[in-house]
Amino acid sequence: MKLGSYVIFCFLIAITAKAQSFKECDVYQFQDQDSLKKHIALTRKFNNYSKVVFEEYNNYWEDKGNGTGDVKSFYFYKDTLLVRRMSISSDAPFGGDSSKALCFYNDKNQLVKEDHYDFKKRLKKETPSNKDVVDESDFEKNGTWEQTSEINYTYDNKGRKKEYYAPKMHWGIQNRYTWKYDDKGRVIEYVSYHDSSTLYMENYVYTNSGYETTLIWSNSEYGSHKKVYKTDSKGREIEEQYIDKDGVMIERKFTTYNSEGLISRTVVYDRYGKMDMTHIYVYK
Repeated sequence: MKLGSYVIFCFLIAITAKAQSFKECDVYQFQDQDSLKKHIALTRKFNNYSKVVFEEYNNYWEDKGNGTGDVKSFYFYKDTLLVRRMSISSDAPFGGDSSKALCFYNDKNQLVKEDHYDFKKRLKKETPSNKDVVDESDFEKNGTWEQTSEINYTYDNKGRKKEYYAPKMHWGIQNRYTWKYDDKGRVIEYVSYHDSSTLYMENYVYTNSGYETTLIWSNSEYGSHKKVYKTDSKGREIEEQYIDKDGVMIERKFTTYNSEGLISRTVVYDRYGKMDMTHIYVYK
């Protein structure tokens, strides 16, 4: 998957379905044009509030370069508010790993804090930190829970998400994000930081046919890239173009919808215009 897409925040994973005529969605996947080899790469199940309660990824790939491991996730709610997520990975080294996230809200039902934990076998204290190759004997016999992040969220006076910040602990160097909006409530700037140091900035420009984003890294060696999103008359994304710093289109994704307004198919094409990855959505 694309960078960060597996790190699913609580306000993103509480996915709302467009209709309540189904309880499950299976996503079939195949590479290139070989539809005979399609398999169910993602399954989602919904509750009576149309919230996702279960997800299972099985060799799922956004495209040939961005995939995720085999993961099962369970979502728990208080009314319609997500309060806990549990994930189990079956393809981690030396046995499956687990993670969980606990979500906390203010009196406006805004998500204000997430505590993240992982459960896995950890290196023994006596294992040298500079050891080049480790094997199962270098790990503890049993797994343990450890907190990996404490994320705080703040909002502006219109209730829009303003900042994501994990100053105490986080799983990666990018521990802070900020958002800015225009007078129509649309995101116009998204910035990633390590504390107060800017890592990259993403700017949004809106057009009659959709919108564009340009991401620029503070370290010029990382370059920049642009994404162009085209929308239909209902504001739904129907095409996404990924363009590198030299203006070369690296990837193109098309999305179609069914009569209920739900995604029915996505097709990704590579830089040469060849079909890369197809996903077909089947609702039950």
